[in-house]
Amino acid sequence: MYWNKINNHELQALRKLLMLDVSEAAEFVAKVSARTWQYYESGGRPIPKDVETEMYALIQFRSDLIDELELNLNVGDKIKYYHSFKEWLDDGKEDNKVQWKIHQSAVSAIFADGNDIELI
Repeated sequence: MYWNKINNHELQALRKLLMLDVSEAAEFVAKVSARTWQYYESGGRPIPKDVETEMYALIQFRSDLIDELELNLNVGDKIKYYHSFKEWLDDGKEDNKVQWKIHQSAVSAIFADGNDIELI
């Protein structure tokens, strides 16, 4: 898949799609301060190539997760929506906040697309 260079508005849109707040994106994606991330999103600083690459990798991971979940769905199935990171961890999932957020984003997208599933 080919990705174009992203601008500050697109960076913000991708971050929100992944359900990351500014501080989470700053910490887990770019390894910078929240203020630096805000500069990226406001257009005050150029978006580094490694940040673009990581954001696109996370978007691809989300897309792959949606495909995987949909492949195994049947009408009336229930999908777990983890309301908190603690709940995610208590269910034996990996200690990775970004994966938790992407899971939430993917499950939300599947539900919003009108699939006959129930979130639990």
